[in-house]
Parts: sequence; C-alpha cells; structure tokens
Amino acid sequence: MYLVIGLKDLFKDGFAVRLVILGVSSDIGLAFALYWASRGHEVYGTYRTMSGRLATESGSFRGIYWCDLKNPQSIDSCANRLREEVGTWDVMLLCPGTMEPIGRFDRCDFDQWADGILVNLTGPLRFLQKCLCFRTKNIATVIFFAGGGS
Repeated sequence: MYLVIGLKDLFKDGFAVRLVILGVSSDIGLAFALYWASRGHEVYGTYRTMSGRLATESGSFRGIYWCDLKNPQSIDSCANRLREEVGTWDVMLLCPGTMEPIGRFDRCDFDQWADGILVNLTGPLRFLQKCLCFRTKNIATVIFFAGGGS
C-alpha cells in the first residue's frame, strides 16, 4: 500500500526531503538543486561534466558523484555509492541530457546519435532501476525531464 503525497505536500516547511538529481550539471538540474538546498533539503547530485559553476556551487550539496551515462559500469558504480553513502531517497529528478548530434538523422554520425540515446534515455532508466531498491517506501517520487532531443 502506498501513501499518495503530491510534490507540494512533500516540500512543506519542516519536512526535510532527500533528493537525488541525475544531471546536476545541467542548467535545470543545478537550478533545482540550489533551490531545494537553500530550503534545507538534502541534495545529492550526479554529473558527467564538471562545469565551473557546479564546482563553485557544489558545497551547497550533501554530495556529488561522477556518472557517465554511456557506460553501464559507471552507472552501476554510481548507484552503488549512493546506496552506501546516502541511504534512502525521497525524490529523484532525472534531467541529464545531450543535444548531440544536431541535424538531420540521415546525415548525422550514427555513433553520436546512439550515444545521445544512451545519455538521454537508456542511461537514466538504468540508473533509476538500480536506485529504486533504496527509495523511501510509500513517498518516493520520480521526475523525468525530457530534453536533448529525446
């Protein structure tokens, strides 16, 4: 049996939420991370590319972890570290993405296109599958942001 709680209820004052953001290095991921961290929630994030802004803001988060969504071993390793170091999570926000390659399908490099599918779709799904077993029961919420041409 699951308790249904809307996001508005989950983020009420006085109710600390533990968030995992896949793609905290994306603009939207970083914006959400900073917003929720500033309100006292526990924020953990993953990144594929460390930006200058993420490096500057990383002290606002409980932890950040490298994860290459094109590499199944990297995904599994990151999920295992989160399980060991974070424990359960309440909200998972999946917002990684690449817009490469841009152009007509019949003219783009197929390997780049396949990498885009890994980063935008199958990598995040693999990560979620690995992390579902340590979600907070009854209240865990998963939010996918589509982007990068997915």
